[in-house]
Amino acid sequence: MNKGLAYYADGDKFFQDGEKVYINRATEQVEPHLHAHNFIEIAYVARGKGSHLIGDREYEVNRGDLFLINYNVPHEFRSLSDQSKLIVYNCIFVPDFLDYSLENCKDFSELTHHFLFRSLFPEENEGQADIKLLEGESKDIEEL
Repeated sequence: MNKGLAYYADGDKFFQDGEKVYINRATEQVEPHLHAHNFIEIAYVARGKGSHLIGDREYEVNRGDLFLINYNVPHEFRSLSDQSKLIVYNCIFVPDFLDYSLENCKDFSELTHHFLFRSLFPEENEGQADIKLLEGESKDIEEL
């Protein structure tokens, strides 16, 4: 585990009654809170502006940005200020939630990009590690 982490999140604290998926809405902090976890996270920026540090890259983020965060990848979303709150929806899950044959899968990003996102936006996102949805495209995600 990275010594710079504020904490390590264990999926067992989120998943209840044998479920393998959890969804929440988070108002992101201004203070550093670099963390990693033992599950896949799909994060959708619903409101505000801020930053997202993921691995060794930092992004400016705003409404419509979508991220897939793999197991054990240090990251943090941050609001720019206390007045400009960044709202992020997170869907966290373990791979066997999608298919029991993925039970021991830990490096899931390429497979999930292909099955979950590349099929929706095949040409526009070829070769990109992350996907940014334009305002009109994000409406379908927001409805979900």
